[in-house]
Amino acid sequence: MQDDVFASFAEKIGLRIDTILSPPSWGQGNVRFLKLADGSRLVLKILTDASALYKLPSNVVQELFDYLHAHTHHLCLPQQLGGSYTSSADGRMFMAFPWLGGKSPLEPQWDLSLEEHVDCIATINRELVRLPEGLVRSLRAFGADYPFDLDAFQRELRQTKLFFTDQFQAACADLLTCQTPTSDRDCFTQLTHGDLQTSNILRLSSGELIVLDVDNLSIANVYSDFIYIMAARGASSSEFRNLEEAYRRAFTRDLPPLNVNHLVFAFHVCLGFLANIAMRVEAASLQTGDKLPDLSSDSVDPADLAWLKRLDEACFYSLTTQVPRFRLVLSHLLFERVQELT
Repeated sequence: MQDDVFASFAEKIGLRIDTILSPPSWGQGNVRFLKLADGSRLVLKILTDASALYKLPSNVVQELFDYLHAHTHHLCLPQQLGGSYTSSADGRMFMAFPWLGGKSPLEPQWDLSLEEHVDCIATINRELVRLPEGLVRSLRAFGADYPFDLDAFQRELRQTKLFFTDQFQAACADLLTCQTPTSDRDCFTQLTHGDLQTSNILRLSSGELIVLDVDNLSIANVYSDFIYIMAARGASSSEFRNLEEAYRRAFTRDLPPLNVNHLVFAFHVCLGFLANIAMRVEAASLQTGDKLPDLSSDSVDPADLAWLKRLDEACFYSLTTQVPRFRLVLSHLLFERVQELT
């Protein structure tokens, strides 16, 4: 059982556990909430090898979180265990986070308005933009960014073919021709959250919002988190236009206008997220022997995916709720905004 993995690690580092609570339905299998023998509570998380932090040397991780603990207020940051923010055991890497929910874990704030999301993103990015240049160079040197890679983009585009029409696929491929020579300078400018979806934002009892899941802190650009969460929420064309302006005002610094390089990069990040869902759906289909329905339409009957819900409820939710939202926003960006910006 996965609980045994967490218990074994806790024992090795000297934590005395009273109770292990499996994560709620919105959590992942690599997270456990612990009640310790002394009455305190803790969250343990296993970092996957796909995590941006997993790739970093421990000294860079130490420098990064030492800095963030001193300069940020709206990220749920890891605690040190034995003097280190990451600990390895049995071939796995663990991180410990503070318990934020009192007697029971808080639920993510799926009811946040788009305006609240924008203000939250601007607040986080204002804090992250101040990262020292030397630390930025260290993060980039060890791959804590999403360097644009043509082959990776095209591979992810093929993997997400399940979700998009042929017209979208062709237009997405054509998007690459719109890049300008300033692509690197536009796209890799600051530390970003990297996975700022709704389920990673909590509202504390004080009313303050705090962001979880810092596994994918990455060097990207000031629009990356904004575009990602607008896609995760499914902002309409008019909402996107208005919120883009609101985001720039909330950031309170001179932002360069959203340009086509930002969009190419955003598609790269979003397609990576969708490709992960596609691989999980296809693996589940092979495991159960059930044929996939046409997933390129928003009119998919959830009843046709009952086998997926039984096997992987989180993936079922992503497929029926998040994928249509991403498709809505990415289609707007692809077919309307690219024409405006080129």
